[in-house]
Amino acid sequence: MEHLKEVSIPTLVFVILLFTTGCLVPGAPHHFIYKSTSNSVDSVDLATMTWHIEYHLYSKQKNTDSIFVLFPIDNQFKKMQVDEKRIFGDFYRTERVQMRDVRKIESKDSIVIKIFSDKTERNQVFKYVPEAQRSLRYRR
Repeated sequence: MEHLKEVSIPTLVFVILLFTTGCLVPGAPHHFIYKSTSNSVDSVDLATMTWHIEYHLYSKQKNTDSIFVLFPIDNQFKKMQVDEKRIFGDFYRTERVQMRDVRKIESKDSIVIKIFSDKTERNQVFKYVPEAQRSLRYRR
């Protein structure tokens, strides 16, 4: 407690404000919400940080064998992992990318997901919805 006496109250208030607002913290993730064009229930949350991106798929369809996301930098489908704890959706994919590639990915207005289930393959397109932007802590 003695080391707290050396910190002034305005400095302490500034530090608390800095860490409670995500947009002021350097390297804080930016979230982009994409909704499915075929049904409005499924969505993808694209979280971008300075050096990597994360795709989080929220889907009502649970009977899938595997799910792939189209990575826009090299135009290849990459397999998504199952999120057993369901903290960040049902499936996720994390990629390390260069900072200039993060800006390219953020500028995309759609995401393509390839779903394999019962020996069938289908593509699902997700469109960017700017009015749906919200923090992950408000997810149901």
